[in-house]
Amino acid sequence: MEENVLRAARASMYEEIPDAVVLWDLEGRLMSANAATEMLSGYTRSEMNGTRIIDYVLRSDVERIVRAVRTIATGRTDSFSAHMRHRDGRTVPIECKAFPARAPDGTVAGVFTRLRDVVELRAAEEQVTLNQRAIEEQSERIRRLFLTAASRGESNEQQIDNVLRLGLELFGFDCAYISRFDGERVVIRNVAGDAGGSLFPGAIFRAETALSRHVRENSTLSIPDFDAPEWKDESANAHGVWRAFFAAQLVVGKGPFGALIFASRKPRSARLDARDSDLIGLMALFVASVIERIAADERIRELAFTDALTGLPNRVLWADRSALAVATAKRYGQGFAVMYIDIDLFKSVNDAFGHHVGDEFLRAAAARLRSTLRESDTLARFGGDEFVILQTMVSKPSDASDLARKVTAAMQRPIQAAGREFTIRLSIGIALYPADSTDVETLMQLADEALYLAKARGRNRWCFAGEERKDPSRDGSAVPSLPEVAE
Repeated sequence: MEENVLRAARASMYEEIPDAVVLWDLEGRLMSANAATEMLSGYTRSEMNGTRIIDYVLRSDVERIVRAVRTIATGRTDSFSAHMRHRDGRTVPIECKAFPARAPDGTVAGVFTRLRDVVELRAAEEQVTLNQRAIEEQSERIRRLFLTAASRGESNEQQIDNVLRLGLELFGFDCAYISRFDGERVVIRNVAGDAGGSLFPGAIFRAETALSRHVRENSTLSIPDFDAPEWKDESANAHGVWRAFFAAQLVVGKGPFGALIFASRKPRSARLDARDSDLIGLMALFVASVIERIAADERIRELAFTDALTGLPNRVLWADRSALAVATAKRYGQGFAVMYIDIDLFKSVNDAFGHHVGDEFLRAAAARLRSTLRESDTLARFGGDEFVILQTMVSKPSDASDLARKVTAAMQRPIQAAGREFTIRLSIGIALYPADSTDVETLMQLADEALYLAKARGRNRWCFAGEERKDPSRDGSAVPSLPEVAE
């Protein structure tokens, strides 16, 4: 590159730097500045040339600048904070980075200084802090939502009601309810809060008089004040008590099911902010998921997708539950466990006492297993003496081992079958989502392999997928040895 071209490129680079850059001599007189300096100070470069740099800063900064000049004169760099007096009277906090400007012979002839306005930087830092706080608050609200929606020992309907009550607490509405689209009607499904007697489960409204009809095609509806001109002629507002209204569409299966609704008797000053809207959308997903689970359960019961002997879910229902578990896990970042269970030496019961006793034995064993699980967990029978547990909300391996320990401990008490007393021993193989696999079929295969490992290690124990690489002598999952059949 030619020298003149190179010189022009350097000048262009100096001019285009977004921070203010000034050159001043060792006496503190400003010799040159780039365009950004005019923006920072409010003065033109022609006005500033030849003036002293200390004329543009607060008196309290002068001593620090003098020290910087002395440092630069020795060939070193320096960084310091100062306050520039803008032409309009403002004081602008700046961060300065100063370094030597050398003459052709290498001596220090002046000081180059980069001046950066940190008002926006500090505002950005404050905004980052506020955003971080908002993220933490939102994370806490999401955590509360998940714990509320997945409450142990509560029915699906109770979980829906819990979500409604949590929404009332978080958003300050008077009433929360679920509506269901039914042709030309809207049916109220769940209600929480003060409905004033106008809403109750089972109440039916004509679609044209129901506000939730607006979310058949749209995902949300937000009305902070019904007195706004665009809502004056709303048919549902003619005799309504609500002055503010928010609805989120519930999608169950392949289409809109209804709406999750929050309403107030007083208008709100503004629409819900994005965080609240997003959280209500997440609540709608929870509620829709629960409703979908209820519908699936009803559909499955109607089709008799259960094991005829024990009444437990069979392979078809297991596939449905496991697919739902995967979808829920992906949506909310939660894991689950698959436990393959085999009753040790069950064949000896059939051989010794006949199949009718063996069948009663299996029914009693299934009831005992089911009694150890939460409502959110699934126990299925795959045939013979093979059972599978789908344990939801598993965040670490110890969650699964705790359940395996609970299951094996429950089996220590003898069971009654056909007038006889039996003691059950179990071998259990465990695979974890997503640690072992994100595919249900693979998880089943891994759990089955872990089951056979448990049998190979002496039965009456559990093993995790991949445990064959560990030292069996360190396996702590065995339970005390018991007689195979006690009569």
